[in-house]
Amino acid sequence: MQSLIFAKQKILNDKSILFSLLSLSILLVLAKIIGILPDFLNRMPEDVIPKYAETFDEKFNNNRDWMTSITRFFSQRLEFQLKVMAHLFYGARVHFFNPIDWVSLIFPATAFVYFIDGRKIASVTASIITISAILFTFFIGDENQLTLMWLFLGLSAVGCIYTFVKHGFLSPMIILGIVSIYAIILNGYKLGPLPWSSIAATAAVIGYYLGGWRLALLGGGTFIWTALIGQWKLAMETLSVLVVAAPISFIIGLLLGIAAWKFAKFDKFLRPLLSVLQTLPFFTYLLPAVIFFKVGPTAGAMATIIYAIPPMILMTTLGLKKVSPEIVEAGKMAGCSRWQMLSKVYIPAARTELLVGLIKLLCFVWQWLF
Repeated sequence: MQSLIFAKQKILNDKSILFSLLSLSILLVLAKIIGILPDFLNRMPEDVIPKYAETFDEKFNNNRDWMTSITRFFSQRLEFQLKVMAHLFYGARVHFFNPIDWVSLIFPATAFVYFIDGRKIASVTASIITISAILFTFFIGDENQLTLMWLFLGLSAVGCIYTFVKHGFLSPMIILGIVSIYAIILNGYKLGPLPWSSIAATAAVIGYYLGGWRLALLGGGTFIWTALIGQWKLAMETLSVLVVAAPISFIIGLLLGIAAWKFAKFDKFLRPLLSVLQTLPFFTYLLPAVIFFKVGPTAGAMATIIYAIPPMILMTTLGLKKVSPEIVEAGKMAGCSRWQMLSKVYIPAARTELLVGLIKLLCFVWQWLF
């Protein structure tokens, strides 16, 4: 009974506050119409407004050097991926080679190897890529890089074949194939553009593996139709950005979602930021991207990544929070470590929400690019 009385009093108090605010706004409008509204209520005096612009300009100028170096490092790594994909899909030329760009392959390659062959071989993969990047960047001169790179790739091929025959590890062979394609392109050999028939066939094979003949016909037929209507180059320009921006958005969104699920304070900090990001128009993201990364595909890809991340973060956090306590208890009873609980229990149990987040992410990427 007391709770009901308290609830009614709260409703009355809320109504009285709303009525007071509405009455005050009506009085201010009438005062403005009549002409008796004071100037300080009509426009904020200049002396009262804090000098935010000057303060921000000063701080930005003082920190410009290290901010520029950080953004340049990330933009060069992103540009590396974009140029390779552009060469493969529509034959764009690759004009530079920087050995440190191999570092950008560490995280996706290690994650791929881990999920296929486990932690041990993933650690070996990360170590080999790191050591080779350090050697080619700091200890091998430009005149010897090309020869030693082919020697390195040949030895890597022998090692991958041995591990596949001896231990059945498949992932190093796939990583070696990808790295070899990058090396061939960056050393001036022309591999692209890939023919439309091979891309359509690849889409059909992937569709058949994921969903049978219907998805195979949809995937392959979409690319065939794109080629028939004469929009192939435009579609490949879009696809070359998509295949770089979507995986990066997925990985960043997944990691930030896990962090928000794990740490409540980080979640409280991130929620309002994500709400603001989701309400901003498309091209609002492009202005800071152009300021930091200059006009070009890199700025477009960075704006696309930032625009597509929020739904992935939200769905990851939601899915991990909805995991059944019985599943968690079963994982603990099986003796899983903290990493095994995350990778073998929580993430598989939240698969539905993660797929929804991935679909939303892809929709946001397509929406931005078009």
